[in-house]
Amino acid sequence: MKTFSKVHFKSIRAFIRKVTISGFITSLIMATGIFSTTYYVSTAGNDSTGTGSLSLPWKTIQKAANSIAPGDIVNIASGTYREQVTINSLSGGSAAGGYKTFTSYNGTVYIKGSDVVKSWVLHSGSIWKKTGWTVNSQQVFQQYVPLQQIGWPDPAFTEYEGTLKKYNEIGEGVGDMFAGSFFYDDAGDTLYVWCRNNADPNTQIMEASVRTRVIACYGQYVKFTGLNMLHNNSLDTAQMLGGVEIGSYNEVSNCIIRYMDFTGIKFALQPVGARIIDCDILDNGCQGFGGTGVGTGTLVRNCVIRGNNYRNFTTTWNAGGSKMAGANDIIIEHSEFTGNNGCAVWFDVGTAMGDKKTVIRNNYIHNNINGSGAIHIEIQEKAEIYNNIIAYNSKRGVYISGSDYCKVYNNTIAYTSERESIGIGGLPRTGYTCSYNEVYNNIIYNSLDIDLFIAKRSDAVGNECNNNLFFSTARSSVVLKILNDDGIVNTYSDLTDWKTATGFDTVSKRESPQFLSQTADQYPLQSTSPCIGAGIFLPEVTVDYALSLRNNPPDIGAYEY
Repeated sequence: MKTFSKVHFKSIRAFIRKVTISGFITSLIMATGIFSTTYYVSTAGNDSTGTGSLSLPWKTIQKAANSIAPGDIVNIASGTYREQVTINSLSGGSAAGGYKTFTSYNGTVYIKGSDVVKSWVLHSGSIWKKTGWTVNSQQVFQQYVPLQQIGWPDPAFTEYEGTLKKYNEIGEGVGDMFAGSFFYDDAGDTLYVWCRNNADPNTQIMEASVRTRVIACYGQYVKFTGLNMLHNNSLDTAQMLGGVEIGSYNEVSNCIIRYMDFTGIKFALQPVGARIIDCDILDNGCQGFGGTGVGTGTLVRNCVIRGNNYRNFTTTWNAGGSKMAGANDIIIEHSEFTGNNGCAVWFDVGTAMGDKKTVIRNNYIHNNINGSGAIHIEIQEKAEIYNNIIAYNSKRGVYISGSDYCKVYNNTIAYTSERESIGIGGLPRTGYTCSYNEVYNNIIYNSLDIDLFIAKRSDAVGNECNNNLFFSTARSSVVLKILNDDGIVNTYSDLTDWKTATGFDTVSKRESPQFLSQTADQYPLQSTSPCIGAGIFLPEVTVDYALSLRNNPPDIGAYEY
């Protein structure tokens, strides 16, 4: 047994982080070049009299962004900066001059889209108000924890997309408030709060989101590292914006992006070479990261995406860990998606160009609720999903819906609560097919509903499924379903009958995978596992979940013994 195959997800992430940081330092040295200058920003600085030096720092990050040249570094001193930092398309770095880099210095840096709200007046009972408040704040925080919004977010946010309602609001006005909630009266320019524990807001730290974005970076070759970014306010302006928006050759690394009102990080303007590395993307209003028309060379690596869609937007519309529309060249790897309200990873309406493809590999995707699947590939081409541990998700493990040429390889999918662990179908769907998809070398373990659902019909041809292992400790049978042209779903409880009737899974097995343990994300194999050497060689999958080399033939599942 390879020693590394026992490593926990956190250890793997730490290892990759070390490699990434080393690469970042090297690239930083190369990118900044010999003529780079280091500048300083401090909450005690001055934009008028400061020079950006250590002794005379600027006060705002925006001043630094407006003043530096390609290759320069901005060291931001510890403290809270309440501003929106905008870098327009003509103000970035350059391939020749290097990156503009913004990094924390000498402590923790917070960049917030919120303002502190004081001087509350008692309205009635335990409800307090702030009059003359002209911003429709989408989020209000008491002691850094959000209150529940009452009513519809804003008229700018349309209620329906077709027949699908996009948000599940609570109440309509002040009369529906309860302890731990807030309401904004747009007509009266008044913000109301009812604090948790009936507290007086004048004795609490009360923050309300006011700025549309925290970072709006549309210039190329810009890096942000080591920053905490929170509390934007976009839905009073438009739909589908991000608290942090990045463009081509932008990188966000070692940052925490939390409590944005809609999307945590958005890929904007069809970026090329945008990267999110070693970040924690937590508790954002609708989704952790996403974008529409995402460009080529996009990378998300070694991140934690947790607790997103805390505002409870409709999960079949646009919510959860991530949703990417129109993406055709992106890698999501070595990341953890957990506790999201909706799909963990969702790709929608993407057409592959040439050899471009979507890759989702070596991720730990667990305990996500609602949505259509932990991983949902919808109307997409050439998605490769391999070496993932997908466990304890509420609905579907991997769902390939109306998509072609997708590959589902060497995943360990365990304890899926509802629907199938792997689904190939989503049909009929006018104008789309679900053809030439491949499902190989997967462990499907303890599904609580359906093990596998696959379409085999005129709009779903050339699909292949084999070298998989199915097992449940709760039942002595499999649950395999196939959708035919007549719309009838046939169900098979015997693997041999399934093989004979469908031609799928001719060498697949139904027996215990013999995991070494199931603690946290641990699903490595014992020496007697029937998964060992039972896979088919796949050139895309050269290493396993823990980065150990694959044998030939490889093992079934995410781990190689």
